[in-house]
Amino acid sequence: MNRRIRIASTVALSTILILCFQNFTNIPSSTAPSCDSQADVSTNLGTDQFYEFQHGGRNRSYIVHVPSGYVPSKPTDVVFALHGGFGTACQVRQDSLLNDLPERYGNTSYPNKKYPFFNSPFIVVYPNGVADISIYGDGGQHWNSGRVSRARVDDVDFVHKILDRLGSAHRLNVNWQRIFAVGISNGGTMAYTLAQKSTRFTAIAAIAALLPTDFVDEGAPPLKAIPTMVISGTGDGLMFWDGGLTGKPNSETVVLSGEETFAKLSAAIGSPPTQLKSYFDWLSPGITQFDWYCQSQWGFHVRNKKRVELIKIYGGGHCWPGPHANALVISGGFCAQGLDASAEALVFFDNQPNLATPIKNCKPGYKIVSGDCVN
Repeated sequence: MNRRIRIASTVALSTILILCFQNFTNIPSSTAPSCDSQADVSTNLGTDQFYEFQHGGRNRSYIVHVPSGYVPSKPTDVVFALHGGFGTACQVRQDSLLNDLPERYGNTSYPNKKYPFFNSPFIVVYPNGVADISIYGDGGQHWNSGRVSRARVDDVDFVHKILDRLGSAHRLNVNWQRIFAVGISNGGTMAYTLAQKSTRFTAIAAIAALLPTDFVDEGAPPLKAIPTMVISGTGDGLMFWDGGLTGKPNSETVVLSGEETFAKLSAAIGSPPTQLKSYFDWLSPGITQFDWYCQSQWGFHVRNKKRVELIKIYGGGHCWPGPHANALVISGGFCAQGLDASAEALVFFDNQPNLATPIKNCKPGYKIVSGDCVN
């Protein structure tokens, strides 16, 4: 039986815990490709478009992928893909293969059924973080997921401005009730930040990123009930499965363990204890190891249908799991080619309810300011 169908037969609030045992492929590390101009985008991304604008006194940039199946008269979902520390927008596109999902799964089985989501277009936005040695202590690009004052780098507002530009500058028909973010490592902690500091995101997914303790420390506001998928490995040498100070040199970021992250996010949506279930499932097409064993813990919220899901990869390292050949693996562990993290995240997004308070879709010539259309 298809895993998504099985969810509907379970009880109470939607919470999922997947513990996966599988084979891994050790993939050599790669270098983040340059991503500073349309020339870089054309080389690495084909027809995707590179854009720049001034924000917070800096020249900020991002890439927009508009799928071939985009219909201007139809509101379209938007997925933000956030690179990790020292990464680029071009690299996360290259490692995630998000643009390729409709072609890869639109007419095939994953795991055993055709997912309608992959037959519908979705816009993908790949933003670039900020490289500033005076702020981050190195020359790599990073996201300000609470590491420094937002007065210095306000990446939440930067993402909001990109959203506004999708409707105003780019004239895209955006479904404002269905805005998502998926990120790896520092991009994953930025996804948590967007979930908690923004009101414009429907759901998020964090890959190789656990919940920073800043969100749950004494005096912090209660966690918002945002549907969240977490994909993390026990062999990760930077974002340790057992939590604590992250492995980056001079790091000041402390994260919860995988179990604590799951527990806190589950409590935020009001999840009660659920029962363990075990089953065999199929991996992505073309993978030589065809079965994996999972112990699953899940439920279904009849009223608001919000869910939290954790995928624990035994031996998994610091990378974006998937059927690619150039995944960046850092500080030990393996990259699980048999688990397509992008497909899992997008299917998870597709199963979430619409945002309760949609941002207005403005008429041509207007722009969105604080949720209102302004001429």
